[in-house]
Amino acid sequence: MGANDQSVIDRLNWMRDVQGPILRDAMKIIGEIDLRLMLAQALHMGDECHNRNNAGTTLLIQALTPGIIQAGYSVEQQREVFEFVASSDYFSGPTWMAMCKAAMDAAHGIEYSTVVTTMARNGVEFGLRVSGLPGQWVYRPGAAGDRPDVCRL
Repeated sequence: MGANDQSVIDRLNWMRDVQGPILRDAMKIIGEIDLRLMLAQALHMGDECHNRNNAGTTLLIQALTPGIIQAGYSVEQQREVFEFVASSDYFSGPTWMAMCKAAMDAAHGIEYSTVVTTMARNGVEFGLRVSGLPGQWVYRPGAAGDRPDVCRL
């Protein structure tokens, strides 16, 4: 949310150069993870999978750990990944977002469907995609002023 000092850049570079390859290789070893089941478990354990992700993060790293250990990276690199996950309950959040994006993309392009499949904003405009209108976006000006959480359509 606007944080862009050198520590943020360093962390993003580490995620790209160290964490990303380790998780990629762990997934190659593990294979598929049933994210729908994991999300349901996290919800039953008290997460709402947006701001409360303790259970989801625990379940996700539990599933990834065997692959991380077997992927052939140094103990130091493995330790860095586990410390990163332990430092924030939000580790599973991007996974849920990607899962939901894939589900909504699968619902896009169904004739006559009025299901909203995408909502996006960039600070200037707010856009919607509707399933029955493939290839089209509906745009409106984004909210102005002190309320970035409000957009009037």
